[in-house]
Amino acid sequence: MFGPTEKNNSNMFKQLATVLLVSFTFYAHAQLIVGVPNSKMINGKPIDDQTMRSLKATETIFFYGQKDSAAFAKHGEVIKKYWKVNKLTFAPLSDFSKYPVSSGKYSYFFPEMKTMIKTMSSGTPYVAAVWTFLDLKVPTQKEYESVSRLMIGPDIEDLIYLYQNYLDEPELRIDWASWGKIKPTDHTNKLYDESAFYLHNEAQFSNFYPGLFMLYLKEISDKLINEETQGVLAKPEDELGIAALADKTLIIPEGILTEYKKFRDEFVPRDREDFFKDYPYKYEVKTYEEINEMLLTEFYDDDKYILVPAIINTDQYMNIYSTKGEWIYKDMDPFTKDYSSKDLKKIAKAIAKAAKG
Repeated sequence: MFGPTEKNNSNMFKQLATVLLVSFTFYAHAQLIVGVPNSKMINGKPIDDQTMRSLKATETIFFYGQKDSAAFAKHGEVIKKYWKVNKLTFAPLSDFSKYPVSSGKYSYFFPEMKTMIKTMSSGTPYVAAVWTFLDLKVPTQKEYESVSRLMIGPDIEDLIYLYQNYLDEPELRIDWASWGKIKPTDHTNKLYDESAFYLHNEAQFSNFYPGLFMLYLKEISDKLINEETQGVLAKPEDELGIAALADKTLIIPEGILTEYKKFRDEFVPRDREDFFKDYPYKYEVKTYEEINEMLLTEFYDDDKYILVPAIINTDQYMNIYSTKGEWIYKDMDPFTKDYSSKDLKKIAKAIAKAAKG
């Protein structure tokens, strides 16, 4: 998803980088903003009429990486079925030149990444923060403007990959806006190329894959058409909807059942009995690939709901969606960088409370 997908495409985004001019002011608590993100990344501001007209007049492009190419080739029409704002096209990154930024004919779902490096008192550098997000960028008279922002979290193994591959530079910024303005060393160039290639083609995100993108498209499209905004403190409209899980099945992504042992530098499976000990309701554990296929082929299965977890920088998110895209649960736990049985216990309590009415 991030950066060039082929070694010979390393200059492919220079034109887009020049136009996007992104301002990177980051705060915690962000997952989905609909509207123009405000300076503190908390709320979406109303979109002005001119920008909205521009969005509706353009064709929106999303460039996918190699890992997701089969899903978009097979299910592209299904994934875009909820998008009603304008024409939506999915294209491999190798087709970037077919949709020139300078034409003003296109809006883009465009991924960004930024890291922040700090130094311990011992002098050892470490990654203090990693932000990855997907913006909907719309051409305006002066520049491209974001009208939605989805923060996305790498799965634990890919998150550790990020942390272990940005440890040598005091100020390594991986974002298209500033990349052309600094003088990277050969080493930072190598880190950038390898990490961008890895993220775009191999990394798994716990809250972003083609089937989930379909649900996000519905949420963003509905709010844009209805001229509604959404901030990061938003909650599901029907907070009692989670009562359905008293007798329905919650699908759990297998990725959260892997634990990283920092001091041993290894990944180990969690004790499933312990992890689910406080969740008395029905659940199934599936891989991301299985959940993705289920969302894209088993439409409107009223008996199944999807747990969508994410670790974004220092914050943990737990959301639950129906296969129709209905959002029924949200929990955000700041300064939490892992998952535990407590997360399932919270969900179980919410189900029991909602079931009582």
